[in-house]
Amino acid sequence: MMGVFLMFGTIQGQVRETGTPFIRNFTKSDYSASTQNWAVAQDGKGFMYFANNDGLLVYDGVQWHLYPMPNHSMVRSIHISDEGEIFLGAYNDFGKMEPEPNGRLVFHSFRELIPEEYSNFDDVWNIFPYKGKIMFQSYYAAWFYREGIPMAVVTAPSRFQNSYSVNGRLLFNDAKSGLMEFDGTRLVRLTGCEALTGQDIWSVLPFGERGELLICTLGSGLFIHDGAGLRRWNVPVSDILSRDQVFSASLLPEDRYAIGTILNGLIVIDNEGNIIHQINKKKGLQNNTVLDLFADRSGNLWLALDNGIDYVTVNSPVTFIRSADGFGAGYASVIHDGKLYLGTNQGLYVSEWPQKESSNDFKMISGTYGQVWYLGVHNGVLLCGHNNGTYVVRGESATLINRIAGGWKYHELRKYPGYLIGGTYSGIILFRWEQGEWRYVRQIAGMNESFRVFEEDQNGDLWMSHGFKGIFRV
Repeated sequence: MMGVFLMFGTIQGQVRETGTPFIRNFTKSDYSASTQNWAVAQDGKGFMYFANNDGLLVYDGVQWHLYPMPNHSMVRSIHISDEGEIFLGAYNDFGKMEPEPNGRLVFHSFRELIPEEYSNFDDVWNIFPYKGKIMFQSYYAAWFYREGIPMAVVTAPSRFQNSYSVNGRLLFNDAKSGLMEFDGTRLVRLTGCEALTGQDIWSVLPFGERGELLICTLGSGLFIHDGAGLRRWNVPVSDILSRDQVFSASLLPEDRYAIGTILNGLIVIDNEGNIIHQINKKKGLQNNTVLDLFADRSGNLWLALDNGIDYVTVNSPVTFIRSADGFGAGYASVIHDGKLYLGTNQGLYVSEWPQKESSNDFKMISGTYGQVWYLGVHNGVLLCGHNNGTYVVRGESATLINRIAGGWKYHELRKYPGYLIGGTYSGIILFRWEQGEWRYVRQIAGMNESFRVFEEDQNGDLWMSHGFKGIFRV
């Protein structure tokens, strides 16, 4: 699969709608542990932590380290406090990792702090800070830990399907009682959310500026809770997520949301529900099931997958456009009159702009097969410098207006308005603007060298740098 990359600093918001961010895959062979990963966190040094079926994985940017649990169970959840404390949740155990003098981490269990009647509690799925304590949530209870005081316990009315921390609030989804908020002493049902009782809710995130909540369900799409009532978020992505099944979600910089699905990878949306990126196995992920995702301090995403770990640079201005058939090598690109043009060693390709994320409808413009060197707009006309010569491009068609081979670069002369020069394999060619078109005039005599790298100075002189023969002034 071949591709080209785009980076337009001045239209960064648009670029995010086209192409795929850079993706780095980490396989089980890279990190030497199980395929399945459940949670992600980052510490103050930038180290990444992953809850893996074989234990805790730590990645320092170069090396991976695996710390198995004493009971050999999988790790389900991680939380790293502002003070750098590393808390883990596993099967029938939870506690804290502490460093030894040699830097290796050792697990210290909190099981001895748990009353006997709660000692068989299955997996610990979530860990959140709450009012100076650390909350560990299993299916049947939530424990609140603070060093030096007895462990507090809140039992589930029936079964905690999940829990969520939103702007200091602590919410639970109970299988029979629905969405509930813990007020510090007891669980209180969230007003207006009765319609979601019994549904799998995998994430609750802050939404908007009025303290609303974005509720992400497994199979019913997205909902917004305004404090008093619930409404479905009627945007197209909600139906897509109903089909693809939400399993994880996170808030990103610039009011964007990253949503991990079971069936179709990652979807990034803005706060109006528009899809910015839709990234799945076809576009570079190792697996379409995203069990957890985490935005690091650079605003990029780490994905805990059902098979592997992926790093996705969603906060980068650079994206890649790929084609299964191959574009060849990219040399030039331009956006003009609602179209995106890509110049490659195979020819000139065109697509509508902005391009729909789910589409890949580039096609080669007839007659442009071969090496494209240059694309630029001059007086509103798109010129293509090509191995064949100079083309004028309009929409999805191209007309050859000069056959002197090798259009390296084109430049409108400041000293002589209405004139444009082109640097070619064999010197300089001159064009004049007449009746709304660029018309070929002649080849400039006395310069027969390849004229690729040149600039016009303030006096109107042209300076050209030749790779082997030095610098010329024209």
